[in-house]
Amino acid sequence: MGLTVGTKLGPYEIVVLLGEGGMGEVYRATDTRLDRPVVVKIIRAHLSSEPDSRERFEREARAISALNHPNICHLYDVGTWDGNSYLVLECLEGETLADRLRKGALPFAQTLRYGTELADALDTAHRRGIVHRDLKPGNIFLTSHGECKILDFGLAKLEEETFPDMSTALRSTALTSPGSTVGTLAYMSPEQARGESLDARTDLFSFGAVLYEMATGKMAFRGKTSAMICKAILDETPSPLSQANPELPQRLDEIVSKALEKDRELRYQSAAEIRSDLQRLKRDSESGKSVPRAAAASPRPPRLWKILTAAAVVALTAVFGAVMLFRSGRPARSDNMKWEQLTFFTDSAVYPALSPDGRMLAFIRGNDSFLGPGQIFVKLLPSGDPVQLTHDSTLKLGPAFSPDGSRIAYGTVDPWDVWEVPVLGGQPHRLLANASSLTWIEGGKRLLFSEIKQGLHMTLVSTDSARGESRDIYVPPGDRSMVHHSYLSPDGRWVLVVMMNNQGQLIPCRIVPFEGSSEPRVVGPPDATCISGAWSSDGKWVYLSANSGGKFHIWRQRFPDGQPEQITSGPTEEEGVAMARDGKSLLTSVGVSDSTLWVHDAKGDRQLSSEGNAGGSSFSHDGSKLYYLMQSGQSPGLELWVTELASGRSERVLPGYSLQPRFSAGDYTISEDERRVAFSMKDQRRISHLWVAPLDHRTPPRQLASASGEDSPFFLRDGELVFRVAEGGVSFLYRMHPDGSARQKAIPDPILDLFAVSPDGRWVVASTKSQDEEHTAAIFAYSLDGAPAVRLCNSLCTVGWDVQGRFFGLQFDNSGDPNTYALPVPAARGLPDLPPNGVTDGKDLKADKKVLVIPHRIESAVSPALYSFTRQTTRRNIYRIPLP
Repeated sequence: MGLTVGTKLGPYEIVVLLGEGGMGEVYRATDTRLDRPVVVKIIRAHLSSEPDSRERFEREARAISALNHPNICHLYDVGTWDGNSYLVLECLEGETLADRLRKGALPFAQTLRYGTELADALDTAHRRGIVHRDLKPGNIFLTSHGECKILDFGLAKLEEETFPDMSTALRSTALTSPGSTVGTLAYMSPEQARGESLDARTDLFSFGAVLYEMATGKMAFRGKTSAMICKAILDETPSPLSQANPELPQRLDEIVSKALEKDRELRYQSAAEIRSDLQRLKRDSESGKSVPRAAAASPRPPRLWKILTAAAVVALTAVFGAVMLFRSGRPARSDNMKWEQLTFFTDSAVYPALSPDGRMLAFIRGNDSFLGPGQIFVKLLPSGDPVQLTHDSTLKLGPAFSPDGSRIAYGTVDPWDVWEVPVLGGQPHRLLANASSLTWIEGGKRLLFSEIKQGLHMTLVSTDSARGESRDIYVPPGDRSMVHHSYLSPDGRWVLVVMMNNQGQLIPCRIVPFEGSSEPRVVGPPDATCISGAWSSDGKWVYLSANSGGKFHIWRQRFPDGQPEQITSGPTEEEGVAMARDGKSLLTSVGVSDSTLWVHDAKGDRQLSSEGNAGGSSFSHDGSKLYYLMQSGQSPGLELWVTELASGRSERVLPGYSLQPRFSAGDYTISEDERRVAFSMKDQRRISHLWVAPLDHRTPPRQLASASGEDSPFFLRDGELVFRVAEGGVSFLYRMHPDGSARQKAIPDPILDLFAVSPDGRWVVASTKSQDEEHTAAIFAYSLDGAPAVRLCNSLCTVGWDVQGRFFGLQFDNSGDPNTYALPVPAARGLPDLPPNGVTDGKDLKADKKVLVIPHRIESAVSPALYSFTRQTTRRNIYRIPLP
């Protein structure tokens, strides 16, 4: 075939040949639309010439492209060129595991980490019905950033679908170069070697062979010829791990042996099982429960050795305590050994909920402790395996058990509905439309849940089980305020609520009377963000997960007249509260989350921030600087920083000023001439006001006088400000001069949230109430010149222009879609060409050839080839914490 440098396959320009095999060639190329490096794999024409085969190939490739997992190399695109099918994949820098293993075995801790990550990736793919079939060290890549990624995921399945007449062995070796058959055969399962039908368990055998080699540096099955290797796979048992490394624990040997069972019925039945066993081994190894063979067999040391060892342990604990704390994920408390870990994921488990009998734990496997994409899981306590109950991309929140413990209800976002799924498995079904955070009360006779009255105004109601006899429990003031969670006291007289104010900001929790006879009272730290709560079994205490200065911790307060008491602390955060039946402990999600700022340019992705949590970025008009918010260890609040991209020099813009805690570029705005910054900040009464400051620090920042809450400032091209104002529970869009004069309404209609302003100053984007029953809020572009408003999104989405106004980006928040859809903007109109009734999700745009799909949620952009984004790294697990 032999493509020359510069050949273009659509937008992909060939740079260099990387390798060649029996089925095709592999090239490094450049995606000319996004100016990013990619890998292009071309399948030879004589193997992909049949139309039916190409169709099957493309169908399977689309399925594989949906595997959005940090440990799977991403498939970007699929197409045909000159009769050849080709795949476009993520371009990685680093080395394959095969290259690394030529240097010897991996350290035990690294073997556990990579093994757990690989098992998690396999679990994700297998749950989607995709089997790798060619897992081996050569198909596992170790990036220069320390990540572990599976390559060619599903290509073997693609080849079987596309070329069904080829034997299993030929398919599994066809993409390798001549002479590499031995290397591929060494990782085949017995059923694969026999040419039998395959399922996901074939990958588990191959994984066991890879894990063996990572731990020992030697192949599990060896031989001089293919026949000898096949015989070893079918008939022989690999040598114990201890023969290669006596320091390895017995438990790892047991895990590898079970993965390498010849009979697949006796083998691990799912990758999730292997992942759980590896996680337990990691936990026990770090806590000292899992003892290596050599240590267990060593003679008892003399008394003096014991004394010296004890002294050394004390010294090392003092020095490395923080490191071990991060590794174990436990908070820094004197009694932290009493905390019992209940889940062992390498990513995140949030929203714990206990069944009425306390024997089952439900939770969301996802990163966000308030609302976000994730799946509902259930497990028997204390040590049952977690079972996944949902398999969709909706944003979820608030799982709760039914009174008999047979079902789990949970909420979804936009539409705000309550769904229900059996704990024994089955299809979820919608239980209530226009409802959120449901709990059963009065023994299941009545329901307590949140309900949207109009737009985003969410109230607390109680109904009977058929949604009759509805009664408002609490209607918060303001048409943007939302009651998100509610917890009825044991005596049925009070309700603890989690809510947002009229500016869409989470505020301290409230307690309201169930009968609605008096005003709500604030509980917990008065200036905190509160995201969950619970009552003690006797109703004398309320427990809260609240953030009063940088981190979420557990607080409690005696009801009705006590003061807030903080009961957890340390470098981890504790989010979510589920009270045990006996009242002696609670369950919460414990862990850490880091947000780093990245810039994508012609050289690829590069990390800009390395300390603290950063986000809410915004390019200067000329693209030379990047402004952003950062929460460092030196300050609990968010401070505004700027980095010069050419030199890398960074500095604080407003030292000592903490901005609104929303981590969005809407918290501040930089004028086009970079002479001023405007931002919002709360006063002592927690009312938000606008401030303006010169960037040269010639004069101090100045608060602009206002009688109402004001936020979300944006500079227009002419130097004026547009911003949101709360007036009597309703928000409006205003404009004024930066000195506070000439203040007036920009448009007459009320709005909910203000999102963006076009660089030419003609359009502002805001959300408003919608008449759609499913999507109660819609996104519109409002003209500041008096032209009619333009509907952009029918659901919750994030939108914005690049700094030059040439492209318009859309991100869809209700489906967990990780992409940004970039559309060209005609200069005459200043808005992209969208359907008259707007769009609902990314599916509405993917067919448009003018749309660029960028695999990041962009925060700010100079062009589709130069933009900023954040990466969130979250690790949380559910712990049981004893109460004082």
